[in-house]
Amino acid sequence: MAQVAIVVAIVAGLTFTFLPRKLQTKDGTNLCIANLNQIGKAVGMYEEAFDGHIPRGVDFADKEFPESWQGSPLQKQLPHLPVYQRLLRPYVKTAEVFHCPSDNGFDFIDSAKPDFLPTHPSAFEVYGTSYLMLSDLAFIRLHAPASRVRLLFDASGLWHGKGEKFTRQPDFSEIAEATKGYRYNVLFADLHAANLSRQEFRRSGRWW
Repeated sequence: MAQVAIVVAIVAGLTFTFLPRKLQTKDGTNLCIANLNQIGKAVGMYEEAFDGHIPRGVDFADKEFPESWQGSPLQKQLPHLPVYQRLLRPYVKTAEVFHCPSDNGFDFIDSAKPDFLPTHPSAFEVYGTSYLMLSDLAFIRLHAPASRVRLLFDASGLWHGKGEKFTRQPDFSEIAEATKGYRYNVLFADLHAANLSRQEFRRSGRWW
């Protein structure tokens, strides 16, 4: 009887050990969502320490394309603003939480007008994070419900979706069709995480 109990314990231990690996090899979505939940806890701790303010930082796309802030008084501040993950690092156990397991890089960043930004072998290895930030939220008053506005999100909709991988600058007319199967893991401003379709993702950028 004791031997049977030992065997059962061993089998249970092996099942527990290998279940996360099965989830990761089948689809990295669950682990990516878990990462965003951990980052959400870090944002919550940051807010507690800084009077309710989210990290006053930007993402790597802001650093690479400061012209996207054209006309904003913040454009001059961009060179001096830290990237958000640096601000959150003291509140997470490991920098790996900023690493989506499905992150295999990209050539053109997802945007209304995709810009050439090669990140190989992965965005995490090049920039220290797989996630972009809706940086406006650190500097404006949020008018839309926090549960509907994204804060952090996958830098590429191909990691958890399907569609065309751009290898050249696409025409505007090509973008909607090529990206309609894209999906994104998102951390919302109220700090819950979810997986969104391309259409849902675009709506989640409206903070006004």
